[in-house]
Amino acid sequence: MNNFLKHIHPLLLISLTYTSALTDTTQLRFANKLYDRKDYSQAIVEYRRYLVDPLNVGKDLTATYLQILRSYYLSSMYSGGINYIQSEIKTGPLSDDITTMLKYYCGLFYLKSGFPGSARTVLGDNTDHPKSIILNTVSNIYLAEWNRADKSL
Repeated sequence: MNNFLKHIHPLLLISLTYTSALTDTTQLRFANKLYDRKDYSQAIVEYRRYLVDPLNVGKDLTATYLQILRSYYLSSMYSGGINYIQSEIKTGPLSDDITTMLKYYCGLFYLKSGFPGSARTVLGDNTDHPKSIILNTVSNIYLAEWNRADKSL
């Protein structure tokens, strides 16, 4: 029996390593399939699970964040998207690219929800994203602040 354990131990480690790697890609593929089927609310859940998976620490997760934000947008769950963005910005150190993208979508969600003032507040300092400048101008037009609209362009 002792000899059996000596031989099975390395195989068990290889199996666990392979299974976690397989699960990693499987989870992302599953989320992508849900997104492709337009089941955006469930895709959001799966993408968020993928983000918090310890195996993904150190990976570039920009595409995953983008898919989450697109899912919120395409499902018209703007308030849910705003809440998600605010919690992400508060909780963790994010790369500048991801933070810029989150702020852009937050402004877009505010604008789509009928809150151009809030959109302008979010987008005002987000001049890194070219579309943010356009959304900021649209917010100013909604608010009938023509002078600010001209200056933002």
